[in-house]
Amino acid sequence: METFFLIPLVVAGLVLILAALRALFWYGRLALWHAQDSFNAFGERLRDRSDQAAYEFQTRARRRAFLRWLRAKIGGAGTGGSLDRDILETHRQTPVLRRLVEVELPAATLRCAKVHRLTALAAGAEFIREVAYEPECYSLRERVVNLGEAAVDMIGAYRFLLDDDNLLQNSIVLRKRIVPTCRDCPYLNYVAAAAPRLCPSAEAAGVRPEDADCDRDARKRRH
Repeated sequence: METFFLIPLVVAGLVLILAALRALFWYGRLALWHAQDSFNAFGERLRDRSDQAAYEFQTRARRRAFLRWLRAKIGGAGTGGSLDRDILETHRQTPVLRRLVEVELPAATLRCAKVHRLTALAAGAEFIREVAYEPECYSLRERVVNLGEAAVDMIGAYRFLLDDDNLLQNSIVLRKRIVPTCRDCPYLNYVAAAAPRLCPSAEAAGVRPEDADCDRDARKRRH
């Protein structure tokens, strides 16, 4: 009989335990949500501060670069010897960069197309792509890409780029036409026997059609 009266107490105890567990679970989820929200807010503030610091650093760097350019442009007084040497070195880069884009790169593209064409004809290939991975051809394509990328970096770091129309134009041609073209060389798709002497990159680099015959004419004169 006493056991019968204990049953409601046990049931009530279980209900209370379940209610407590449910409340604990609900409050636990709420606390976890608040903790995650606080962590996300902290992360966003940290990112904002990091972005702000990076922006301020870049702003100061641009301001210093602009002041150096301005002093060099107007011949500001009171510049130190180190700055004078830096400006002199910058001016010395001009003929080097011009030779790079006006002589070295056009010659490299012309040589690359010529060797691809001659290799395909010598191997009896129908299409130039059949000799694409011959060591000479692959190395020359890689050389032109590396040369173009190096030229883009060097010209991009040139302090007076925005004041030099010729270098500025060459920089854009290199970045937008020659380097992307050479990475996915369209010259490989030509029929070897009908391939033009100039590839698209050589044309973009300013190589003239008559330049492709210079070596052949020179060989004829030697013979």
